[in-house]
Amino acid sequence: MAVNVSDIDFAREVLASPCPVLLLAWAPWCAYCRMLNPIIERIAADYKDRLKVARLNVEDNPAVSSQYAVAGVPTILIFRNGKLVNKMVGVLSGEEIERQMTVVLRLNSGEGVPGS
Repeated sequence: MAVNVSDIDFAREVLASPCPVLLLAWAPWCAYCRMLNPIIERIAADYKDRLKVARLNVEDNPAVSSQYAVAGVPTILIFRNGKLVNKMVGVLSGEEIERQMTVVLRLNSGEGVPGS
């Protein structure tokens, strides 16, 4: 299950996480964000042993939103070792989100990226 994070606990929950983090920046009024919720929850369940999945309400948490230049929602941020490694804006398919995330998981496991 995805965890909700805030400006207060963002550093502890996301930046200090021992595993990669997929963060959905969303807003309550955003229909596209609501469309992504089932995909995000499925990813959280499928990758629970290798990935932390979190949500950040941009309206309630302006500091993190500003720090990572979240100008539109939904925005997906992927963190690894406390650093932002990927940013995706707009509605994406579950397959595209997983493809981007898989690259980060491979790097985290030391496998590297095929062809690199």
